[in-house]
Amino acid sequence: AAQLSIARDSAGFKVPSRGNDPIDLGHDDVHAAFAPERRPTERSSTVLLAEPGTRYTYLALRFLTAARRTGQSALMISTKEDREALRRVCAADPALHPCLDEAKTRFHPAFRVLYLHPEFISAGKFAWDILRMARGGHGGGGGVARLVFDNVHRLTNRFPLLDNEQFLIRALVDLVRYEGITPLFIDMAPRGAGVGRVPFDVADYMTTFDNVLHVYLDDRNDDEPKPQIRVLKGMSVESAHAAVPLRY
Repeated sequence: AAQLSIARDSAGFKVPSRGNDPIDLGHDDVHAAFAPERRPTERSSTVLLAEPGTRYTYLALRFLTAARRTGQSALMISTKEDREALRRVCAADPALHPCLDEAKTRFHPAFRVLYLHPEFISAGKFAWDILRMARGGHGGGGGVARLVFDNVHRLTNRFPLLDNEQFLIRALVDLVRYEGITPLFIDMAPRGAGVGRVPFDVADYMTTFDNVLHVYLDDRNDDEPKPQIRVLKGMSVESAHAAVPLRY
């Protein structure tokens, strides 16, 4: 809460406006899931609800790669894969090479990775570490244009001192908005939610984010489960757009 108050004071309570033009999300099938007039714009917030078995981290990296292709800086915050694992993922796929240096042995200086180790840490320090990296980190270099947080699922299992995860996530969304950053958060959905097999309440996401995406496996047929992506909310408007196939 203190970090949010400081950010508001520093910005003179003026929130950077969302853009008017749709941004590149890094993957054609993700674009196709949206109605053309409802694609995310700069500084709008997005959450990707991913069921187990889907390649959500890859989609997150594609989102950041789209920023790197235009020369923008990007930040990957990870509670799931460490720096070395993410570097190997990027090196193995040419579509992700803009995140790396020419030798493909290190991340590009404009692509930052913050791996959050399990830690007894307060909510204020947690938020400050993220904000510091988004602004430039130890080495400076200016703020980032895009940020991914992979993954916010059950953060208290990893950070026992954090209270009220939903408030913390909402505060982070506001914090990066004041910084003029376009964020993508990743959370987990139960397997089978996409095909109606299990209930899944998305109310908290719908009231927190401008855009809500759901990636799931359609396993209702006898053949191999097929990845699907659907939009539950696009640019603050609830969506009835049908799911589309997702080809990684």
